[in-house]
Amino acid sequence: MRPHGDVPEGLTRLAERFELVALTNGDREMVDALLSNTGLRRFFADLLTAEEVGVYKPSPKIYALVERLGVSRSEVGLVSSNPWDVAGAGAAGLTPIYVNRYGLPQEELGVVARIEVRDLRELAERI
Repeated sequence: MRPHGDVPEGLTRLAERFELVALTNGDREMVDALLSNTGLRRFFADLLTAEEVGVYKPSPKIYALVERLGVSRSEVGLVSSNPWDVAGAGAAGLTPIYVNRYGLPQEELGVVARIEVRDLRELAERI
């Protein structure tokens, strides 16, 4: 897999100001290998995975893993291009950030993204 063209630059700029952590439904070994193979692992301080809590997003239990980082949920922005993930994060008390690469209307899932951008470069410029 190859990341979208904006991802390396966007992550570089975001990592200069924020601690980045991957929160994923994938298992740790798989996600670690994927990020390493794409050259993106270096941007992430940690990986939090569904296997740690035995449930998948959008369960609030997986979003609660961010509390292990020593921050409150409200201090965490979850960045995703999946509307259900954005809604789950917002419902769990995280700041939902939607990467809407294709300009689609937001789905009606009960939670609206606090920030919506087209790519990670735009996100790095806006926050």
